[in-house]
Amino acid sequence: MSFMASTKKATVAEMKAWVREMYSDFVFDIVGFATSTGKIIPLDLEPGTLGNIIEGALIAHLKDKTDKMKDVSVTEGGMRHYPDLELTGEHFKNALVALDIKAARRGKNPNRTQSRITLYSFGTYLKHQDKKFPQTIRPFADYTHHIDLMAIFDVDAVANKVNNFELLVVEPWKVASHTASSATRDYVGAVMEIDRIREERGEFKTRQEFYDHWAGILRRGEKPLK
Repeated sequence: MSFMASTKKATVAEMKAWVREMYSDFVFDIVGFATSTGKIIPLDLEPGTLGNIIEGALIAHLKDKTDKMKDVSVTEGGMRHYPDLELTGEHFKNALVALDIKAARRGKNPNRTQSRITLYSFGTYLKHQDKKFPQTIRPFADYTHHIDLMAIFDVDAVANKVNNFELLVVEPWKVASHTASSATRDYVGAVMEIDRIREERGEFKTRQEFYDHWAGILRRGEKPLK
C-alpha cells in the first residue's frame, strides 16, 4: 500500500490498513525455546511472560518486514516505553505514528479478555501531552496518529501452546473504558468485550471526551491543585 500519490500525510484509516497489511502473514508459532545443546524448553504460559513473548514477536515481525524499505522508518521504544514502535517516513508523507502493541488472553467467556488491556499511563504523558517524559520517545502530542495492535488469543494448557490467535488494529480512544486496568497502577483500561474492541465501540463518543476525562483523573497519591 502506497500513499505517495497524495500530498497530505497518511490518514489514520490508511495507517491502520497498512499495519493490517504488514501483519496479514503473521503466524505465532513459538512453542518453546531451544538451548545451545538443542534441548527444548516449553513455552512459559505465565501471563506477563507470555505477553512479552508475543509482543516481542510482533515487534520483530514488523522490523523485519520494513528492514529494506527506504521510505519507512521504524524506531523501537524499548521496555516499558511509549510507544513500542514509532513509524514515519516518506511512505507515509512523514506522518509520525505511535504504534503500541498489546496482548490479551480470552477469558472463560470467549467474548471477553481475561483482564483489561492497558492502553495508556494516565497522569503523565496523556495528561501533559506537550511534555517529554523519560518513558516516552517524544511528547505525546508530536504524533499524527496513535494506533494499537492487539493480539487476542487462547491458551491450551494441556498442549502448552497458544491458539485462536487474532490481531486487531484499533485507535486506543475508540476502545477505551472509564475504568483503570489495574487496582494498583495508573493505567487506562480498554473495554473487555472483544466484539466491542473489534468494532471500536468503547465508552467515549469522541477523542476529546476521552482526553478530557483521563486528564482529570489523579494518579494514586497525587493531591489536587488548590
